[in-house]
Order: sequence, then structure tokens, then C-alpha cells
Amino acid sequence: DGLRMASGAARSAATTSGLLEQAASRHPNRIAVVHGDEEVSYEALLERVTAAAGALAELGVAPGDRVALVLDSAPGFAAAFFAAGYAGAVAVPLDPVLRGPERLESGWWDDGDVRRDYYVVETANGQRAWVYRAAGDADGGFMLQGWFA
Repeated sequence: DGLRMASGAARSAATTSGLLEQAASRHPNRIAVVHGDEEVSYEALLERVTAAAGALAELGVAPGDRVALVLDSAPGFAAAFFAAGYAGAVAVPLDPVLRGPERLESGWWDDGDVRRDYYVVETANGQRAWVYRAAGDADGGFMLQGWFA
């Protein structure tokens, strides 16, 4: 007779965010993500996720919104992916290596010094977008400039 959403603890366990909470509760010190020399435990990942979810909410991300993810770091990507779910949003992973960066500088006419590196990225289903981050900030997150038609 159709699909029903589970409630309470059952709903939590049925989501990726709920699975992360379970892992952090049961195995807080086990390693969840390894990237180079960096190891992140389930407990530390959950802390990053809840902080990032709060930041998304402060930015106005609402349930059902799409959150573009363009991150080179495995721990950063994992935290952003789970944070989108916590916020009720849909994570949209993008491939950062399609093309870029293209440096744009502005503000020389009004002393508003702005330098950004722009990239063309693509979703798993082929939708392309233009994203940017502060010039030279290889560890920073990306902001969505817009989608290509």
C-alpha cells in the first residue's frame, strides 16, 4: 500500500546519517576514513558532520535542497556528504577534475580585491556546473556559481 516513513530510532537507523550515528556509538575510536596520513575516527567524523550540518542550516539549506560537493579530501567529502543528509538535503557529488582552475580577479576598479579559481565540474548523471573557491585555497570548499544548460 505504498511507502511509509519509519519514525524515531527506526528512521534514524534507516538513513546514512543514522548508520554513522550507530557506528560512532558502537565504535567511537575505530577509524572511519583514511586519507594519506590523516585518520578520522567515527566519533570525530560525527563531530565534523554535526558541525557542518549546523553550518549548512545557517546558510539556509533546507530539506530537499541540493548541496554540491566538490572536495579533494576524503575526510572532508565524507563529512560534507553526511552533513547534507543531516540537513535533510540531497548531496550532489561533482567531479572537480573536469576542467580548471581558471583564475578570475576583480575589484581593481573599486578596491574590492576578489580572486577566485573557477572549475567546470560534472555530476554522475552528466549535469555540468561552474564552481569556485578562493584563489589558491586547495583545501577550501567550493561554492556553486551556476549550472550549465
